[in-house]
Amino acid sequence: MLCRLVARGLHPEVAVLQGALHRSIEGLLRCNLEQAAWYVRSSPAAGVWVRANAPQVHAEVQLWPSIEAALARGRSDVHGVVDSEPVVRDLSGLAYDLAWPPADQFAHFRCPVLVLHGAEDMNVPVDDAFSTVRTLWANGNRSVDLRIVSGADHSFQQLAPDPVERIRERLTLASFARPFHPAYPRVVVDHHAGWARSVT
Repeated sequence: MLCRLVARGLHPEVAVLQGALHRSIEGLLRCNLEQAAWYVRSSPAAGVWVRANAPQVHAEVQLWPSIEAALARGRSDVHGVVDSEPVVRDLSGLAYDLAWPPADQFAHFRCPVLVLHGAEDMNVPVDDAFSTVRTLWANGNRSVDLRIVSGADHSFQQLAPDPVERIRERLTLASFARPFHPAYPRVVVDHHAGWARSVT
């Protein structure tokens, strides 16, 4: 939303882009569903667990080829079969991201920008942070600072210690119950203080 407001003429003094998506929405879905599919295939027990605890993910892993084809054709829904049952997946919620590709949203920022990303982001890969910085630079903004918070996830929360628990929490969104990484507010506050000094 901030990107669209800036494109329409809003002139913020500073901006923080947290876990910002740069790749296409199709690319984001592909990345997330390939990650889920890898876990499903890792063992029979993993597949059973996903089906029981993350049924939407279970369905979308199976529907992904049809979803990808529908997005390419501009369709707003997908009709498919999951576990021998007919299902319909509504894609209308993706209309905004399809109409306004994320990579095109950063061209209008002229203010100082902090690009902030969790190193262990399992939703938007950390590579997107570097792509965002490159896009800002390519459009003439040299007031860009990049900070990658080690040990933080997409929402800058602390990680489960066990990798299997980590991916399960990502698939069920249980990771949102974890506390924020202690470095997260410190990075934002320190940069805000630095920007304030430079403005005054």
